[in-house]
Amino acid sequence: MLAVEPISPSWGPAVNQLRIGIGVVSNSSDIWVCFENVSETDIVINLGITLANGKTHFPTALALTVTDSEGKTNRFRYAPPAAGIAGRVDPFVVPLPARAVYQIRCPLKSFIQNDPSKWPGSMTPGRYRLAVGFVGKPVNKTETNSDMAGLSLMPYLSGEVSSGESLISIR
Repeated sequence: MLAVEPISPSWGPAVNQLRIGIGVVSNSSDIWVCFENVSETDIVINLGITLANGKTHFPTALALTVTDSEGKTNRFRYAPPAAGIAGRVDPFVVPLPARAVYQIRCPLKSFIQNDPSKWPGSMTPGRYRLAVGFVGKPVNKTETNSDMAGLSLMPYLSGEVSSGESLISIR
C-alpha cells in the first residue's frame, strides 16, 4: 500500500466545478497538487500526456508561479518529455466523480521556463511563495493517439483554475 503524506493544501477559488490546491512536501523539493470536484456531477480533466500505455505521466496542463521575497514573479510550465519520443502517447485523463479529490506529487525540477537554465539551479536560498495553475481543455488528437473509443465525447472541463499560495524555504 502506498503511504501518502497528509497535507493541508492552499486552495484557490472553484471555477467550473473544479478547485485546485497546492502543498509543499516537507523535507523535499516536491509539491502536492490537489484537484477537487466541488459539484454534484462528475467531470473529466485532461492533465497532459501519458507514455508507455500509462506507465509515465506528464501533467503538462500545469504551470507553477514562483514569487521571491522581493515580489519578483516567474512562471514555469511542467516540462514535457524530451524530444524524440518513440511509441504510444495518450492523454493523461483523470475522471473526477462528484465531490472527489485527486492528488499528484510533482518534483519542482520538472517545471521549467523556455530557458531551462533558470530553474531550479538558479534558486538562491530564501523564502518563496508557490501557486499552481491548471488550464483545462479537451484532448488534442494531433498530440496523442486518438484510437480510444469515445475520447472526444468525454465532458472535459475547460478553463483556467489557480491554487492559493504555499511557502517554501530554500537553504
